[in-house]
Amino acid sequence: MVEVSELAAAAFVESLREKGTGSGKGFRLRKREDEFKLEIDNPAEDDQVIRHEGRIALIVDQGIQEELGDVLIDLEEKGLVMRPKPSQE
Repeated sequence: MVEVSELAAAAFVESLREKGTGSGKGFRLRKREDEFKLEIDNPAEDDQVIRHEGRIALIVDQGIQEELGDVLIDLEEKGLVMRPKPSQE
């Protein structure tokens, strides 16, 4: 399952607000060639929707979820990073 840190989720929501995006849309994680990209989109019924402060921050479809597995999307000084989630054991 894809998770988003509080810091990254807040950055997504702030960026959507700055763009004037309606509250029913969020960033969708897509794969183009060998890179992941973010595009503004509406969620579909089977999507994983990650919210922050009641607003859609990130949308992940099932195919991307399966490809990524358990990852955390975080914000660091150099930008967004995706890394495996630490084991819960």
